[in-house]
Amino acid sequence: MAPIRVILVDDSPDITGLYRRLVDSEPDMCCVGTLGSATGLEQLARGSGADVVVVDLSMPGPEPLEAIRALVEQSPGCRVVAFSGYDDEQTASAAYSAGAWGLVSKHDSPEALLVAIRRVAAGGVAFGRTQADTR
Repeated sequence: MAPIRVILVDDSPDITGLYRRLVDSEPDMCCVGTLGSATGLEQLARGSGADVVVVDLSMPGPEPLEAIRALVEQSPGCRVVAFSGYDDEQTASAAYSAGAWGLVSKHDSPEALLVAIRRVAAGGVAFGRTQADTR
């Protein structure tokens, strides 16, 4: 089975570096790119054949929720996991409305992001501690 191809989008190079190493250490995943803002996200997703894109919701540059909407519209097979320091109902609702398949808090363990990536790649949703099987 082919590994899950993941793109990480966060304005902190420390965070993208840490999570890139984490994703690449998993036998069923590989990081196919990182970005420091949502600029160029659609092109990278198409060019890399990404399965899952992890998008920080608090970045400078293009508005992350709008970038998620555009990505989902242009690449419907690519699924998005929103990544945020906030995991309240309003943030989850905004991410879901934009087309994200999940939301992971930056305060959760790094493994929570891996679980969410696997879950959305398989067609499920991953919003906080409440997870369902389909979007």
